[in-house]
Amino acid sequence: MELKEFYESIGGNYQNIISRLGNEDRIKKYLRMFVGDESFSMLEEAILIQDEETIFRSVHTLKGLAANLSLDKLFEVASNLTEIFRNYDGAPYDDAYQAVKVEYKKTIDNIKRID
Repeated sequence: MELKEFYESIGGNYQNIISRLGNEDRIKKYLRMFVGDESFSMLEEAILIQDEETIFRSVHTLKGLAANLSLDKLFEVASNLTEIFRNYDGAPYDDAYQAVKVEYKKTIDNIKRID
């Protein structure tokens, strides 16, 4: 899969990332590093044990990574979950978490298909 096709498939912004990072090789390098990042696994673990502070911290990190890599759809859903936990008041969050999970998996699966 070509890089531009990748960004189209995951609701990202190819033009934005090219203008910021300059070339496709650099972008591919950072996307591959993103695959190895542990923020999402920390989020999953924190969700299981209902550790609100770690949920917030890990999803906030994931949101920042998505923003820096112009992974706009993942950024959007991570932002939603981040805001729920910014001042957590017991509101339900399962739908927001599931949205992050779906977009994260889609993003990772498609990164692995990049040429």
